[in-house]
Amino acid sequence: MNLTNAQYNEIMREYSRRQNASHRLQEQRREQIYREIPQMHELDALAGSLGLSCARSMLADPAKGEDVQEDRPGLDRFRRQMKTITRERMRLLIENGYPEDYLEPVYTCADCRDTGYTDGKMCHCFRQNVIDLFYTQSGLRSALSEENFGSFRLDLYPNEPVIPSVGKTPRTHMRDVLRQCHSFIDTFDTAPGNLLFYGETGLGKTFLSHCIAAELLETGHSVLYYSSEALFRALGSAVFGRTDSFSPDTADENTLDLSLLFSCDLLIIDDLGTEIVNSFVASQLFRLLNERILNHKSTLISTNLSLAQLSALYSERIMSRITSSFTLLAFFGNDIRLLKKLKK
Repeated sequence: MNLTNAQYNEIMREYSRRQNASHRLQEQRREQIYREIPQMHELDALAGSLGLSCARSMLADPAKGEDVQEDRPGLDRFRRQMKTITRERMRLLIENGYPEDYLEPVYTCADCRDTGYTDGKMCHCFRQNVIDLFYTQSGLRSALSEENFGSFRLDLYPNEPVIPSVGKTPRTHMRDVLRQCHSFIDTFDTAPGNLLFYGETGLGKTFLSHCIAAELLETGHSVLYYSSEALFRALGSAVFGRTDSFSPDTADENTLDLSLLFSCDLLIIDDLGTEIVNSFVASQLFRLLNERILNHKSTLISTNLSLAQLSALYSERIMSRITSSFTLLAFFGNDIRLLKKLKK
């Protein structure tokens, strides 16, 4: 759960927003109660006056230090008075149809009181906010509600004939691919790796990419998704000075810092080969893959091209990086998207 400074600050701004909203609501309720129950205003004024008097008396003899509270009977009297005021406030609220805690702060998370931390440790709500932020910034929130391992259908892959190159049927082979994908997820923190999905269109490469993304996002990992064409268009805008940031394909409302391409836990590049390949694209792809590999950051690439077609399209050093650092997983079968439409 590694956060950039910008991501951390964004989450903390949300906590500040929550605290301000809670304070405003509390003030609105207090003003409402003062109008409806004038005695409540008098009690609060009395409590404030007693507190001020007690503080002044405590400061009258600072030489006693920490023992001063034990030696002043006035402190015990102040505590008894405050308890009486508190009971009277609760009685007035209940008698007028309000819950006894109506004037207390209303927190989104009562455990940390909307600070993000409990006892100096990250609150469970902070972790959930990180996951929500990663979901939003991934550009996958809407897709992952339908495309995940729970909805993946192995039965859509034919159980015949045997594929000569792998010696298995498409279904048996895909079962092995699924096993490797789960292994990729299970060892993600201890042995980060990279995946290349390749095969003809409509065989489930993007779907399976989404399955992996969903699992990692749920465990607090940062995932960023781009189609190849959008990725290099955005990189071009950033590199040539038109902007220093850009947005994922399906999250235009969220502008992301360029550094996230290199620092996110998993970068998904979908449909590699659909972009116009030129010297700029080749250099940026190599830079992106090389830096992520050197920094032990995982990348998942899907393409409709064969390995031979990839080799013909990209430079030798790019293919060397891919073949030496990626697990290559071929996809076989029929067009699953077409099959789903026919079954509907």
